[in-house]
Amino acid sequence: MDATHATDRLRNSLRQPLQLLVALAFLNAVLNLDAAIPGRPWDSFLQLAPELLVLTIAMSLRVRRDTRFRPALYAPIAAAVIFLALFRLADTLVPMVFNRPFNLYLDTQHVPDVVFLGWMLLSPAFFAMALAGLALTLPSMTWGVVRSLKILHGGLAANGPKPLLSCLAAGVIAAGAWSGVRPEGAPALIGSTALPRLVEEVRAILDLEGIRRRDQAAIETAIERSRSTPTYLNALHHTPVFLFVIESYGQTVFSDPDHAARVTPVVQAVEADLRAAGFGMCSAYLASPTFGGTSWLAHGTLASGVRLNSQIRHDLLLGSDLTPLAEYFNRAGYRTVRAMPGTLWPSPAGKFFRFQRTYTAADFAYKGPDFAWAPMPDQYVLSYVYRQEIQDASDPLMVEFILVSSHAAFDVHAPYVEEWQALGDGSLFHSLPALTFPGAWSDPPKLAEAYSAAVVYEFTVLSEFIRRFLAGDELVVILGDHQPCAPVAGTSASWSVPVHVISRNPEAIRRFVQRGYTEGLIPDQAPPHPGMETFFWNFLEDFSEPEPGRGATLEVGN
Repeated sequence: MDATHATDRLRNSLRQPLQLLVALAFLNAVLNLDAAIPGRPWDSFLQLAPELLVLTIAMSLRVRRDTRFRPALYAPIAAAVIFLALFRLADTLVPMVFNRPFNLYLDTQHVPDVVFLGWMLLSPAFFAMALAGLALTLPSMTWGVVRSLKILHGGLAANGPKPLLSCLAAGVIAAGAWSGVRPEGAPALIGSTALPRLVEEVRAILDLEGIRRRDQAAIETAIERSRSTPTYLNALHHTPVFLFVIESYGQTVFSDPDHAARVTPVVQAVEADLRAAGFGMCSAYLASPTFGGTSWLAHGTLASGVRLNSQIRHDLLLGSDLTPLAEYFNRAGYRTVRAMPGTLWPSPAGKFFRFQRTYTAADFAYKGPDFAWAPMPDQYVLSYVYRQEIQDASDPLMVEFILVSSHAAFDVHAPYVEEWQALGDGSLFHSLPALTFPGAWSDPPKLAEAYSAAVVYEFTVLSEFIRRFLAGDELVVILGDHQPCAPVAGTSASWSVPVHVISRNPEAIRRFVQRGYTEGLIPDQAPPHPGMETFFWNFLEDFSEPEPGRGATLEVGN
């Protein structure tokens, strides 16, 4: 009997320290949640989170012997732990994808967009599983954090803070000693803290009014500049203008050897075909205001001449009196058209851009399948707009295409159809095999190949469209909206995108060459590159005269 009592006493004496150890390990794992991101070192889970030290010391100073556990007190602490873990996760993940810091105020507003993107890209079964997993994980994590805090509280209330603080002090001393002698490549025992970044984001939120004032001032500066900028566009002499914005078409296409090996030969072949058809061309780089996503910031920048580097500035622009590029074309007697196949429903924000006709996904009468994020292939979009707007146009046209076949996830592409007249309503794509790259996101070389294939598709489609359906004297501008996401472009990539100008009119090409564009379809400008917003002002100045009817004009077709 004495032996049994002794065993029970030993078991009971070991239970509480073991429970404390498990509770601390669980809290540490939660605070190191970013270690779960693919590609992160697995041993990051084992590093001591500085936030855990702060939490434990704070509890030790607060809890006295025989203090009762109060759920109402610990609920906000548990919420703070989970919030900090999610903040750290986002603060690690966002730079890995978008090559910029996480913005607590702005990025959290896009959570519904992320869910919607997952719904579009994932299979229904996998999407349902992901939502179910999330629905189970968060409550389970919350329960685990509360339970761990209760165990820590119980240990402190029973034994006082000294044992726990002694263990932590010993751990910190050991970690410090290890940091001084650890071999190269061995993990550190104390991880980095997210608290300074959190403080930085909180300060930004507290300064929102100041940010809005500065952004509004930038817009007012652009409005004031427009008053002294020639905007008649009479030097175009009613030349049709086609602006093709290619999703995720960035400088990495030419600067990264892996992408360049696949894309450059195709671009060179397109250049040769266009030259044989009598076209001239020149190219440059422009620095996009965004990277890897939020394409609307680039679209708004092109339309306004204001560098839209945040959603706040974008929203202020939409409510401003600034005149967008399409409106200047309207005033010059053009019919302005915008094709946005990736926009699933009309948005009130579209009123700012003042196109006379905007085609969103439902307007294309498409009966075929979607391809990953793209609701329809860009080849079909070009064919449809040609039939609806270009073929029998009586007024000069300004058409902006927002092309989406190169949008992430890059792993499913529509096939190119040689016979454009067979495209019809797109039903034929049901019977044509898509080009797929299964598992691309877990295999970097395959992901690079998938992205390159998307860009090759865009150049193939555009080259054929220009040579088949345009008279030749039109002014064609092709540019990217932003670099692809960081897993494709790399976190050290620039924010620049290529821009190409194509026309049979040498005078049109000359005006861009005078701005620093180089001959051909492969840009050759050294950084730093001018901002994308400069395109707006340069275009207005180069193709407008100070007063209508005076000065030299661009004689189309001569």
